[in-house]
Amino acid sequence: MLWLRNGDRIEGSLVGLDEKEARIRAATGKEIKLQRQKLAIVAFNTELARAPRARGPYGRLVLTDGCRISVAAAHTDGNALAGKTLWGTAVRLPLERLIVLSIHRGRAVYLSDLKPRRYEHTPYLDLRWPYRLDASVAGYDLRVASNTFDKGIGLHAESKLTYDLSAGYQWFEALVGLDDHTGREGTAVIEVLVDGKPQDLGASRELSRPGDPKSIRVNVAGARELTLAVKFGRRGDVQDHVDWVDARLIK
Repeated sequence: MLWLRNGDRIEGSLVGLDEKEARIRAATGKEIKLQRQKLAIVAFNTELARAPRARGPYGRLVLTDGCRISVAAAHTDGNALAGKTLWGTAVRLPLERLIVLSIHRGRAVYLSDLKPRRYEHTPYLDLRWPYRLDASVAGYDLRVASNTFDKGIGLHAESKLTYDLSAGYQWFEALVGLDDHTGREGTAVIEVLVDGKPQDLGASRELSRPGDPKSIRVNVAGARELTLAVKFGRRGDVQDHVDWVDARLIK
């Protein structure tokens, strides 16, 4: 879609775009040419986008302006990060623009990239909540302790999400907290079970403040199953929106 400075909009397939003009083919088949200076916005249909699939480990960059870039290789000289994207384009970014560099398909695997073995949910009354991958249980960005996370799982009390561990993982790690947006009044209780046995998560398993997440590291070597559980807290299921951010298995 081309959005013009006078407020008009033209929908169709973009044929060409350079410093002088834009060319778009309308639904009627007619090609329309417009001066570049008349354009305000060029919008693309993201549902038609195709991203290249990585065949091995790759990095994902999160920048200060919110952009996400996947890179097949990268290195730094102390001032900037340089590398190549998954489609072969060279990039170079000042380090001050970089917020996060996460590695995918390496020794660590995010739970949200794996298919769960089973999901069990017991609603407090009649409202049922499905689990969410890379989003809060309400469908928003994962927000914990005033930070936004790309990877994680959103769960609501009372629920259990179980994963298969047959690939030979050694550790499970995650940061767990009530969601900043929709879990402010929640009082959920969390559990991590390995082969059905609850693991020691420290002094308290109750989440009662969004700004007080719990860091979890559990040994899963030789185990068959990992289960993430969220139970009702002191206020029943009121805003028991729990985010398991950066939840990952490590070989």
